[in-house]
Amino acid sequence: MSRDLTAGMTAALAEKRILPVILVEAGFDSGVTRAWNGVGELSWDSKTWYGLGTLMQIEEIKETKALQANSVRFTLNGIDPNILYIALAEDYQNRDIRAWFGLLDKDLETLIADPHLIFRGFMDVMEVATDGKSGTASINAENSLITAMQSKARFHTYEDQKSMYPTDEGEEFAATIEDVQITWGFS
Repeated sequence: MSRDLTAGMTAALAEKRILPVILVEAGFDSGVTRAWNGVGELSWDSKTWYGLGTLMQIEEIKETKALQANSVRFTLNGIDPNILYIALAEDYQNRDIRAWFGLLDKDLETLIADPHLIFRGFMDVMEVATDGKSGTASINAENSLITAMQSKARFHTYEDQKSMYPTDEGEEFAATIEDVQITWGFS
């Protein structure tokens, strides 16, 4: 992980009184949600991050030498069941989710400059469980590398051209000339 750390982060890691933190940002229809694994509000990147303490859990983020997209599970525990139903109604699939590793300074008050981005991806599947009093929501997120593995097949059809460029009429007659025989030169 040290390959992209700022000088401030590298120096802080050498100190004995630091607190590692994780910051998570996820996009929903109702807006962007920002949380961190501490208590209270934290300010970073001109944004406010809300502390969830131990209620927020993140599965191990795996990095491999192979070119593959690894998924990660983000979990919130102890949620009011009414909020869970709101979460299920939100449009979340294929929305951005990012996580950073950061450090609080020796006074445990200020975030050291430039936390390290440890995960960037897209929300995929949400699983919800409740006992009536509290609940758990888990979101499985796919690494953004998954988009590189998806087919980008395009076709020379009027419909395909319209899907990308609604006002373009360049493929309007593509289907009509498909079976036309054209004789070139002398016959």
